[in-house]
Amino acid sequence: MLMAPIAASSAMDLSALSDTTPTLESEIKRGIEAESSCSRVIVSRDYVQCIFAIEARNQQNVVDYKPFDTGLFFRAWIAMDLLGNPSTPPDDDLAKQVAAAGRHQAESMYTVFRADQRKVGVADEQLIEISGMSKGNLESRLAVWTSQPAP
Repeated sequence: MLMAPIAASSAMDLSALSDTTPTLESEIKRGIEAESSCSRVIVSRDYVQCIFAIEARNQQNVVDYKPFDTGLFFRAWIAMDLLGNPSTPPDDDLAKQVAAAGRHQAESMYTVFRADQRKVGVADEQLIEISGMSKGNLESRLAVWTSQPAP
């Protein structure tokens, strides 16, 4: 008699574990989290190569990779935007070069992110919520970038 409830409980647990179908949200979040493996790269050119390597590996393993790419390039754009637009102005030539390179790479990441975002049909508000990042900061940065002419 005790075996029936335990067996039923075990069956429920197994079915819950086997329901790992990716969702739009889980794939975007996975892409956002994947960016962290590149976050230790200091040179923006190398950082971008790291991001594209992650994208390529994911495309080889996943049929519908655009939600992942949306999260990956969204987070990469944020990282390069922060590098290119530091809170205090660069005060030496090296810092100015790093900021300029960051701004340039941010343009590339933003362009890819927006193209992927349109393909998957996720709104900025949804993306901000999925990211778990500061809504106010992201909304203001998106507004700045949206108001700029396309590169």
